[in-house]
Amino acid sequence: MECVADAVQSVEAEHKRVVAAKDEVISRYEAELTDRGAPLDPQCRLPMRVRCDEEVTRALMTERRGGGLAFFFWDFFRFRWYNNRDRDHQLGDTVLRCHGDILRTCIRQNSHVFRFGGDEFLALAPDEDSLDAALAVASRIEDAIRTYPWIGTDHRLSDHLPQVNMGVLYIPIPAEVERLAMRDTPGLVDRLRHDLYKILDLLMYGAKADMERGESRVHSRIGHIVNGLILDEQSKDLRQQLEQQIGRERSEF
Repeated sequence: MECVADAVQSVEAEHKRVVAAKDEVISRYEAELTDRGAPLDPQCRLPMRVRCDEEVTRALMTERRGGGLAFFFWDFFRFRWYNNRDRDHQLGDTVLRCHGDILRTCIRQNSHVFRFGGDEFLALAPDEDSLDAALAVASRIEDAIRTYPWIGTDHRLSDHLPQVNMGVLYIPIPAEVERLAMRDTPGLVDRLRHDLYKILDLLMYGAKADMERGESRVHSRIGHIVNGLILDEQSKDLRQQLEQQIGRERSEF
């Protein structure tokens, strides 16, 4: 019995240590954001859409020596299920709050993550050197969600463990002429950012359609900024291509 009691005490002590370490990481993250003047979403404790627009614009216009930009956009698969469990959406709020904790501890220091709106989130990882590297980041986010102790948070989650469907866009370093054009052409960077969000949204819905069929949870593409457009590897307008391929599925979804 004494051995069992010692084992229990050891497990409890380790649990407290892990929780304390996680809380310290979260506190540092929030303090850093507060120092930068970034307003935080009160539910997830993550920066919101306005800050997202600013950081994406800065990333597109910043001169870089190596690596590209990786963008990730996701929401929860069948999130409505959580909100339908109770009238005041407490279960859905719990999922979002825990998701904020997950993201603050698994996103690297030089990356950014935002609550885009509702159950949608966007992350930006600068200096990734390939689409494969970006997909490794996506896997890390998925693994952190998959291994989170959801059932211990609320037993009702055992009926529908949280999963996400994600779009990933990798953009190699824009040429200097493109960066200068974004700086000097009024409205160009805003239009590029709008197109980027639309591409990510289409990729996310492609992943959602796949998940409905029991297939892949991630859709990804490489995009190149050329003449103020985001082109695919065949030099075609990536947004138009996805609207033709995925847009039809989305209208049927």
